[in-house]
Amino acid sequence: MYGIYYFSGTGNTKALADMLNGHLDSRVYNIEKDFDLEEELIFLYPVHGFGVPKIVLDFARSLPESSKKVHIIRNGADHIRLNYYASFKLIEILEQKGYKVLYDRLVVMPANFLVDYPDPLKAMLYHAAKKKISHAAKEIKEGMIRRFDSNTLLVSLFNKIHDMQSGPGSESYYKYFKVADYCINCKTCVNNCPMNNIDDQINFGQNCIMCLRCVYNCPVHAIYSKGMLKKGYSLKTIKYDQNYKPRGFYKHFIKYVNNIEK
Repeated sequence: MYGIYYFSGTGNTKALADMLNGHLDSRVYNIEKDFDLEEELIFLYPVHGFGVPKIVLDFARSLPESSKKVHIIRNGADHIRLNYYASFKLIEILEQKGYKVLYDRLVVMPANFLVDYPDPLKAMLYHAAKKKISHAAKEIKEGMIRRFDSNTLLVSLFNKIHDMQSGPGSESYYKYFKVADYCINCKTCVNNCPMNNIDDQINFGQNCIMCLRCVYNCPVHAIYSKGMLKKGYSLKTIKYDQNYKPRGFYKHFIKYVNNIEK
């Protein structure tokens, strides 16, 4: 039995966890809630600042020592090299506890932070993610080892970037959140914040991990951040167009989408 352990801010990672669960004999656990430790563990999480969200690292640190097998699937908005090295801190924690990390894979999902991809591109990436998750499930069941070669200099550089963003960066990020006058004070953001970082007056504290769950789950889109997306999108409403061809900057996604093994 596989255990799928996920953290999802905006919903992208939860969608991948549900997809994966459809291909495996598994149980799905939100790491913010109670869980059991299954025979093999599969971690799913979004890449934050070229690294692992603090809440996922804390979850890994809380696990007991074990020699169980672990597989990792993380999602980012692009298949750039920086995102390929995102798991090393998590792997280090797990291996120090005795876990055997066999699998580490990146799956691209639509951007949800700095930029807003065109709707046809979102649908194309989501459609490709379904195929890649199916392929990943097959590789995991076969016991395939998929690990990225460690480049010490690059890992060190990206870890420093991540530490800056997840430390001083996220601690100051709360200053950029805005709440519109039409907020209905429903407390959805208060109740859903994984870090309990929003009070009843909808004030944001310094314990933010920049997951944007408050933005994506606000029923009236009253929460936004300067320079970021003003409201989220729904994977349920984007429509796949097999004739869509990305142009300009987005052309580099074509090879990724067409190569199911990448």
